[in-house]
Amino acid sequence: MRGKYDLIFLQVDKPGDLNLIANAAEHLLPAGGLWVFHPKGKGASPTDSQVRACALAAGLVDNKISAYNATHTATRYVIPRSAR
Repeated sequence: MRGKYDLIFLQVDKPGDLNLIANAAEHLLPAGGLWVFHPKGKGASPTDSQVRACALAAGLVDNKISAYNATHTATRYVIPRSAR
């Protein structure tokens, strides 16, 4: 990925995909949003907390969550206002 973007959409289907979150975060414009689509429900891998932990480690915070479909949740992460 090159450049900076207002919106980035990323699907994370396995724990090995979690490293993609930090890479995507580097390409967000200050007021941009990173939507991460990840498995939901009992037995989901990676879990919501694993996805959130990776986003927090990348300097992002979640500000919106939505049921995307029967198998995935969509969570929007942004750069905190204090860090823009």
